[in-house]
Amino acid sequence: SPDLIYAAPAEFALVRLARQIGHYLGAPVAVQVWDNWMGQHYRRGVGAAGKRRRLDAELRALLGEAALRFGISESMCEAYGAAYGAPFLPLPVSVDVDEWHRPLTARGKSAEPFTILYAGTIHRHAAYAGLADMSRAVEVLNGAGLFVRFRILATAPPGGRQTTELGGASTEFVSAAGRDELIAEAGAADLLFLPVAFDAESHDFIKYSLPAKSAAYMASGTPILVYAAADLPIAVEAARHGIAHAVTERDISQLAE
Repeated sequence: SPDLIYAAPAEFALVRLARQIGHYLGAPVAVQVWDNWMGQHYRRGVGAAGKRRRLDAELRALLGEAALRFGISESMCEAYGAAYGAPFLPLPVSVDVDEWHRPLTARGKSAEPFTILYAGTIHRHAAYAGLADMSRAVEVLNGAGLFVRFRILATAPPGGRQTTELGGASTEFVSAAGRDELIAEAGAADLLFLPVAFDAESHDFIKYSLPAKSAAYMASGTPILVYAAADLPIAVEAARHGIAHAVTERDISQLAE
């Protein structure tokens, strides 16, 4: 029998399965929540209200029985602790700092253009609009006589429509070959870009979340620019701890500053 079962369910069936496994094995369960997924389920359709009630009841039962409950940010832990009547501990994605860190003093000066890097997924409810805005901002900077490029390092190359919507004359799309390349790119960039969607639907989904790449960005030692609403955890952490400069309004002119 295991000492502990770790579960990060994000739908009704997996919530119920996590409870059943815990009961069957007689082992304590630790539950991780990454984002506000429960608010996105059963929002419309036949019987949606009843399904939401069943999901809420099952999730409350799992969290009530859990030995440990983890959230990805302090904001999430505070909100869910109040909502579910049980304490949550912050457990964000961790990285090996020694593996990622490249001190600015150890980096040689280069004649290349000032490089802004985004590394991660291209998702409409996360970074998509921010990537398009940065591409436009970089065009503005180059038009003003500066030498700037924007590199988008993605696990999968964007399609034709994405390239048109996100790209620009000074935007490059690069497919990530692996972890070592990602670490090298983060350490070679002049600025790491961390955008989060501003629209209302996306905001509800990510309102308690920290982007998974946040820890890796911070560990790299490269300056970070956050592009997110002021009440989102990554913008709050940037203001509270000084880990990044934050632009908290969707405004291309502010990005270009």
